[in-house]
Amino acid sequence: MEFWVILSFSSVMILPVVYYILVVVWQPRGLQERVQYLTGLFIYVIFGSFLNILVLLYALWNMNNFTWGQTRKVVKEPEMETEKVIGPRVPDLVHTT
Repeated sequence: MEFWVILSFSSVMILPVVYYILVVVWQPRGLQERVQYLTGLFIYVIFGSFLNILVLLYALWNMNNFTWGQTRKVVKEPEMETEKVIGPRVPDLVHTT
């Protein structure tokens, strides 16, 4: 029974890596693109799982941190002095109480 569990887990973990390596044959057009892809793939395979755990821990640690809320703070602009216009008074359409 344990053999099938290990085989299932390893196939789930290995199959995407095999696909990523096969993409090197299909996708890139030149040697430079293949090297760039393989370099990115190597970085992702080595550090990807650690980065996922670090992002999860950072999100859990800062879950109740609302200091970023100050980004929506409204700042009033200073009022400009306007020239007085001589003529009939126009009633205000907005009522302030």
